[in-house]
Amino acid sequence: MEKSISKLEAIEYRRVFPWTHLFRAFRIAVDLRKIVLASAALVALFAGDRTFRYLFTQTESGAIEAAAHPPWKVYRSHADSQGAISELLTDPLASLVSVSTNWSGVLQPLAGIIEPVGQLSRAESTWSEIAFCWTKLLWMLFVWAIFGGAITRLAAVQFARDEKVTLRAGLRFSSGRFFSYVSAPLLPLAGLGFFWLLCLVFGWMGRVPALGGTLVGTLGFVPLLFGFVMALILLGLAAGLPLMFPTISTEGSDAFDGFSRSYNYVFGRPWQYLGLVLLAIVYGSVVLFFVRIVVSLAVSLAGWALASGMGAAEVDALFANVHAAPEATGTVAVAENPVFSALGPRLMGFWFDVVALLVGGFVCSYFWTASTIIYFLLRRIDDATALDEVYSPNADESDELLPLVGVAGSDQPVIERPPPVVDESEGRPEETAPDS
Repeated sequence: MEKSISKLEAIEYRRVFPWTHLFRAFRIAVDLRKIVLASAALVALFAGDRTFRYLFTQTESGAIEAAAHPPWKVYRSHADSQGAISELLTDPLASLVSVSTNWSGVLQPLAGIIEPVGQLSRAESTWSEIAFCWTKLLWMLFVWAIFGGAITRLAAVQFARDEKVTLRAGLRFSSGRFFSYVSAPLLPLAGLGFFWLLCLVFGWMGRVPALGGTLVGTLGFVPLLFGFVMALILLGLAAGLPLMFPTISTEGSDAFDGFSRSYNYVFGRPWQYLGLVLLAIVYGSVVLFFVRIVVSLAVSLAGWALASGMGAAEVDALFANVHAAPEATGTVAVAENPVFSALGPRLMGFWFDVVALLVGGFVCSYFWTASTIIYFLLRRIDDATALDEVYSPNADESDELLPLVGVAGSDQPVIERPPPVVDESEGRPEETAPDS
């Protein structure tokens, strides 16, 4: 019995079951540097969205809907002390249901990038809406190229070598490869646009009087074939986009390598990739529920402590914003106590927004960290590359196959000989005997 237990303890489970490395995603993602980078990205995305919506609504009134709420508002419910904890204690089954619905939050960063692409595919879109979607898409790629590239670089080095890269070094790495990060998703979009233009030519042919419809109908298999190719490109982009940034961050390569490797893994290893993605989503849903419990408990304890000194009614008025829905956070309940005004709840609401922003930053950090680990695992499956191999720009290149030469390469003792004495009569050097 003891021998069997010792054999079980000797098994390297991560080597036998490499997919268990995904459970390291939480420990790697819950890093202040990565959360700060992701939070800064969310703020930049929201600022760009508000700016672009304002500019395009001025050019074409009514074409673009009003500015949306900040992306971290969806995580305000995590700070609701009356929600997660009471739900866990009174109805555990409902808690399990909430865990199962957290998957959409885990994929929120990917959904934000894919959404403009879906809007571009609508035939009824106006030119103003098309310009807005392209501007928003490019801005998202720019933002994630800087911050997402830095997050994946930090995650890659920490996963492979268990070393931590400084925030400045991560941003310097992503800034130096900014063009590669941006170009990798644009390469399939360029292919998508090429086949779209070919279909556009067929659409113009359909305008030919009398013969247009017949001509397009006769050659209808051609635009259908182009549509099939565009569908493959779009599916590969949606599934392979999370692997493009980790590829560049891990290999230190260019945009084409990020594009080709991601599509190769998506279409060449579909079942392995799908299994790893499902595991990352399920684990991320559980982790996100745990984060909700921790944040709700923190808010509940803070409110309980404040109520001991201020009173329950005053604390309820102060915390009014956190219990409101994201679209109703502008309405503030004010206590009857004249000491309080609308300023207090609004300031407290600001801090709740900070908490929600950090939760959203953690979600984005987990998304890019899990994507990086999935890339390492797929690379190991595809070409048996070790999991500890990651590009290091500061590594000294040395070739171990080159022989050592000179004194350092000899195993024999060094014998110093005196310089030869030249015999002037015969014009040749004459060696002197070494000293005894």
